[in-house]
Amino acid sequence: TLNVLLEKTSHYDKDERYMATSDLCGLLATDIKIDDMTERQICAAVLKQLDDKSNDVQSVAVKCLGTLLKKVQQNQVGEICAKLCSLVLQGQNELRDIYSIGLKTLISDVPDAMGELVVSKLTSNLTNGIGSSNDDVKRECLDDMTDLLRRFGHLMRREHESILAVIVVCLEHSKSVIRKRASVCLGALAVVATDPLLFRLVDDLLRRIKELNKQKFPSSDDLRTLIQTIGTVSRTVGYRLGKSLDDLVPLFLRCCGDIEGVDGYTEAANDLREHCFPGLESFVLRCPKEIAPHVHNVLSKSLEFMTFDPNYCYDSDEEVRDVEEEGEFDEDDYEDDDYEGSDDDDTSWKVRKAAIRVVSAIISARAEILEPDVYVKVADDLVSRFKEREESVRLEIFACFTSLLQATLSRAPVGGVEFVPTPSLSTHRSRTSGTIPVTRTRSASGDAISPSKEREINSDISNFLLSKASIVINLCKKQLNGSSLKSKSAVFHLLGVFVRVLKGSMEEHIKSLLRDVVKMLATERNENVKYDALVFLHIVFNRHDAGAMQPFVTSVLPIVVNAVQDDWYKVTSAALRVIGDIITTCRPSSADIEFAKMEVSEPTQIDSSAHVEAIYSAVLPRLEAPDIDHEIKEEAIHCAGQLLSRLGDCLAPSERAILMGHLHKRLDNEVTRIPALKALSFVAMSELQLDVAPMLSRIAADVATFLRQQSRILKQTSLQALDAIMKSSASQSGAIPSETICSVLHEVSLLINDSDLSITDLSLKVTCGVLNLYHEDSTTATTMCEVILPRVISLASSPLMQGAAQNSLIALLQSFVSSGVPNLSFRSLRERLLSRLTVASDTSCNGQQRDSQLSVLLPKQSINILAQCLAGICLSAPADVQQDAVSGLLSDLWRGDEARKHLALLCIGHLGQKIDLSAAGGTDNLKEQILDCFETGSEDIKAATAFALGHLAVGSMDTFLPIILQAIDSNKHQYLLLAALKETIIVHVQNGLNFSPYLDSVLPGMQSLAVSEEEGVRNMVAECFGALAVMHPDTVLPLLHQYIEADGENKTVLWTVATSMRYYFTRYNGADFTSPLVVQPFLALLGDDDIEVCRASTHMVNAAVHYNPALVADSLEKDVVPHILKTLSLKRERVVDLGPFKHKVDDALPLRKAALTCCETILFVKPDAMDATSLASQITSMLTDNKDDTNLQCHQVLCKLCGCHPGAVLCVVDDLERALERAIEKNIPKDTGTSAAAGPEAERSMEQIRSCVRLVATINSLEDISQKRSWQDFIEKLRKRALVSDIMSQMRGHDMLRDMGF
Repeated sequence: TLNVLLEKTSHYDKDERYMATSDLCGLLATDIKIDDMTERQICAAVLKQLDDKSNDVQSVAVKCLGTLLKKVQQNQVGEICAKLCSLVLQGQNELRDIYSIGLKTLISDVPDAMGELVVSKLTSNLTNGIGSSNDDVKRECLDDMTDLLRRFGHLMRREHESILAVIVVCLEHSKSVIRKRASVCLGALAVVATDPLLFRLVDDLLRRIKELNKQKFPSSDDLRTLIQTIGTVSRTVGYRLGKSLDDLVPLFLRCCGDIEGVDGYTEAANDLREHCFPGLESFVLRCPKEIAPHVHNVLSKSLEFMTFDPNYCYDSDEEVRDVEEEGEFDEDDYEDDDYEGSDDDDTSWKVRKAAIRVVSAIISARAEILEPDVYVKVADDLVSRFKEREESVRLEIFACFTSLLQATLSRAPVGGVEFVPTPSLSTHRSRTSGTIPVTRTRSASGDAISPSKEREINSDISNFLLSKASIVINLCKKQLNGSSLKSKSAVFHLLGVFVRVLKGSMEEHIKSLLRDVVKMLATERNENVKYDALVFLHIVFNRHDAGAMQPFVTSVLPIVVNAVQDDWYKVTSAALRVIGDIITTCRPSSADIEFAKMEVSEPTQIDSSAHVEAIYSAVLPRLEAPDIDHEIKEEAIHCAGQLLSRLGDCLAPSERAILMGHLHKRLDNEVTRIPALKALSFVAMSELQLDVAPMLSRIAADVATFLRQQSRILKQTSLQALDAIMKSSASQSGAIPSETICSVLHEVSLLINDSDLSITDLSLKVTCGVLNLYHEDSTTATTMCEVILPRVISLASSPLMQGAAQNSLIALLQSFVSSGVPNLSFRSLRERLLSRLTVASDTSCNGQQRDSQLSVLLPKQSINILAQCLAGICLSAPADVQQDAVSGLLSDLWRGDEARKHLALLCIGHLGQKIDLSAAGGTDNLKEQILDCFETGSEDIKAATAFALGHLAVGSMDTFLPIILQAIDSNKHQYLLLAALKETIIVHVQNGLNFSPYLDSVLPGMQSLAVSEEEGVRNMVAECFGALAVMHPDTVLPLLHQYIEADGENKTVLWTVATSMRYYFTRYNGADFTSPLVVQPFLALLGDDDIEVCRASTHMVNAAVHYNPALVADSLEKDVVPHILKTLSLKRERVVDLGPFKHKVDDALPLRKAALTCCETILFVKPDAMDATSLASQITSMLTDNKDDTNLQCHQVLCKLCGCHPGAVLCVVDDLERALERAIEKNIPKDTGTSAAAGPEAERSMEQIRSCVRLVATINSLEDISQKRSWQDFIEKLRKRALVSDIMSQMRGHDMLRDMGF
């Protein structure tokens, strides 16, 4: 068959030649095997077809060439390369473009394994062709060299300099097409060039520009070419040009010219600006630190050219004033010609669009500089450009203004909600910047701003936006009255964010805006726009008080009801969502009013019954339909629940029964079960006295059965529904029979365990609700004692109990005591809890059953939980029972066993914090009993004694605090006594208690212990100092500063001071900041030559940056970061002689780990302060050393660095690639069959590999990494490793790993 096809490729009929070549291409795409001779014949035939007279035959030959290259051997590929090169250089002029296409096909389709062969065959020939005097050859060779550099540039490093030299000459060519091709080729070369070569290229270009500027009559074409070349390079490798920005940015700004200049209106000038503005955008996004000094100039120039439209006359000021004054628009006022049409020869819109993108980049990457003065300028300029005539530019303006509003949302005080873009707008802006928004508010100088200052700034911006609301809304209304669908969607998106930013302060503008929206919904046929309008209505109703929105229900409801009947499911679901908002608006609950702090005055109340029928008629068909979209089902169920819970009294009994029946029926379907449970919870919690008790009773029994299901979310929702039902009026009226209550308790009891504390918390709350309502019912009380109580008692000794579940457990036990049920009395519960001090084990060590039981002591965490439970029920008991209980605890201190003693101490501590126990057993007796516990017993007993003593002092400071201080002065058990003092101070901090009367008595003793040789004592002193500084900063912080000045050479004092400040920063959560000047002296400890002091200082800075960045903001960049980076390279190695062998120890390793932690915190909180380039270089060096001790931390820091400074990582990606490859090679087990392959060392190696894979995935997600061909080859190598592929499969859920193709 091959021979026949080869013969036909030379047929006289061009159709036969075409079909033969096409069939040959298809045959080669199969698994056919061909010999060497046939390979040569096929190659010759295909190459001959490139000279064919028929264009169709030439094109199919080029296609066949791509398939052929994947099939033939290297020798044939080399011959094809040589042949195509000779044809491009010396072939027929009229066919040279075909030869060039064939060469491009070869470069793009040849296998990676043949890259070096292709490079060796093509590089020198193409370089010679670029230097040829034939312009056609030069042009095609530049194109081919660009493709070769993009595909195999990393394999051509030796030829980069020669290639650069010959391309740079082409920049001076007389033909513009050659100059442009050379500029693009240099951009491709810049991606793979080394830093020295790249900087040499940039310096040479800058030098040429300066020389041209010195000439009296410089060539505008040459100057434009050089600027375009730098612009091309900056777009491709902007992250590597940070060091040259001081020269490049001013140059770009000058080249943009003056908007008023006469020369600025030419096409050549516009072409130059099209290269400059994308370059500036690249610098803003990829060099955030280096661009900082130039941001204001770049922003000013971008805002200036955002209005550059020389071929169109706008009535700018008058139009805006008219909008503000008139406030109304007719459809006739909007002329499509003003906005849609544009002259084909007019390219100024490209300049405007590029300038707007620079503004958007500044907003997204540097939102911290948008202080009120800058914010006002940017917002005003953007609003004034809403009149833009070119649609694509207008959409950019809307997106830019929306980004500005979202930047306001991102730094809004707690309670702000991030806006999620609507799906129909997702195609407007698909470009990603590779940066993350800064989460901390900073001033224009980069300094952190205090909370009070931030609130002031946010208030100023909100007031400004509110003052501009009239103009913005009226300009948006003009767009809504137009014909552009994309503009309408963009405007709805913008208005939605605008409403969120103003938090519903647009009552005076709502009337006119909603009128236009309702009018548009009634006439609009486009589904996407209708959906966007409904989403906007949802935001408006959610963000405004019910009183403000009630007057508009009558006009909005009919059009929304009609939208429910729409064919597109997204419009229907959005309309149902708005109906739910309208129901809430018609009659807000008392909880809504209290949460929103609004007042619904009587005049604004509306007749809800007038709308109920329309709502009911719209919701019921969607609720009944079994075969509709899931999203519609959920919204219909939600609306039904809201309708019953808020307006159920306006429905007829039969209508209520129908809705309740459908909600009950929806419980049978797994898809709608959870929404139905939530809706029924609304009904159960309704403030209306609805007659739905019988239905709720049946529903409660059904819901209880759902607790057996495996779905965790179903269990949670079911428990929440049961809790609502048990608290409902139906339950309180006794309408739920005892049998149902007992059935619920049986099901709930199965979930009371420590395997899922969130589920347990909800289960305990349901049980507590049942107990409070039905404790007088004998059947329920019996079920409580027999079913619930054993599980609760077992749970009380679980070492896993914590948080909300623990609080619910204690609350339930207290409810037991208060219920009055005989078997749930205090004494009964106390005995059962004490019986849990030992747990029975009926299994021997070898797993075989034993006849006798072995009592095993509970872990100390379980004893602590038991103590809190005992203290909780003791506090709920009568006074006389309390006194007896305390006496029993005191007796356990001297005659109880170890476990009883431990429990008694902890219980006394918890009780002593709440009530004064100084009179219990006599003060002296209690003091002696407590202090004697320091002398005997285990370490756990001593720690419990310190806890008890510290908490006893909280309840009786005048009695027990002097005891603690006197005992500390006795130089005996100082660590434990300081732990007791720490407990006392921390409880005061956590509960806001007044410690001022005792401060003077505490400080002297702590000062003397600050120089203790025992590190544990000093650590306790430091924690006490830190907690005291939170309550009394004006006293404690100057005192710590005095320690540094008075005894600065004592390293123990310096360590104590640094650790104290670390605890201070950790616990500090004041409303406003301490002055940075107070904290500044402590930062000097970073430069101490003692490793331990330096490590403590590093931990201190880490805490300060994490919790209070404003305190160290002024010093981060100039003082803190240089010290931290210097620490990363610090080593203090010593050799320890262990007899048979010697061991090398690095004392600076803990310090380097602390420094890495601090770097990670700085990158998260204040990334602009970090010297990203130096950090990336330092971490790469640490990874190159191949020390596993810090590898995991290094990987985490690099992942953070990819988010905020991707350019710094890209600059070292070649070294990282080698380091990661070595790390993976080192940790892959050599022999998976040995026992060592499954031990701790193997698990440690696997964790190293997993960490490497996470870092690889993060780097691979960077926008510019695709330009690194060597990195893509590295990714391919990873895919071929079996072990790495298995790890990838385990981590397949990670989005970045899916993007890598695993």
